[in-house]
Amino acid sequence: MNLANIITAVRLVFSPLVFAAILKFNFSGWDGWRIIALVLFAAGCLSDIIDGYIARRSKCITKTGAVLDGIADKFLNGLAILAIAGSRNVWHVALWYPVIIVIKELAIGALTASVWGKMPSTGFKPLKLGRISAVLQSATIIWLLLLWPRDRIVYTVSGGVAALAILAYVYAWITFKQKDKDKWEPLPETKD
Repeated sequence: MNLANIITAVRLVFSPLVFAAILKFNFSGWDGWRIIALVLFAAGCLSDIIDGYIARRSKCITKTGAVLDGIADKFLNGLAILAIAGSRNVWHVALWYPVIIVIKELAIGALTASVWGKMPSTGFKPLKLGRISAVLQSATIIWLLLLWPRDRIVYTVSGGVAALAILAYVYAWITFKQKDKDKWEPLPETKD
């Protein structure tokens, strides 16, 4: 296991801790739990940038690392938004937002799993719209954890882009299944 994968594994550990801290804040009202969740979530987001940089810089991009990174992202964002959505007394987020996010994460996971054996050894590079959606999701979660004004526009934009990302990934999957693999932009092969 290389350094990038170790950092990704730490992000996986952060995910249930963020979830638990948000729930503790919801039930206890102690603001410290919200701050802990915010710090852990922000650290998880930062670790996503760092592990990717290290993997590219050290040319240690592997299929396992790419998949592990995606799983860690899904757990971190998914558990955080589910905990926030379950706390409608604190965060007044419309229920459609977490539903869209969960559908997006499950769809990307299922579509990737369905072509696993045909993937290059380094996995697939995420679609640009998927990256934009992931950044908006993380920014929305941080916005909510900071208890900044809960204007619906924040999660409406994030949810709208997530819905478009679902469609983009379904389209990419269909074109991949039709042997048009260029749409997926596979990552460059590395020497392992």
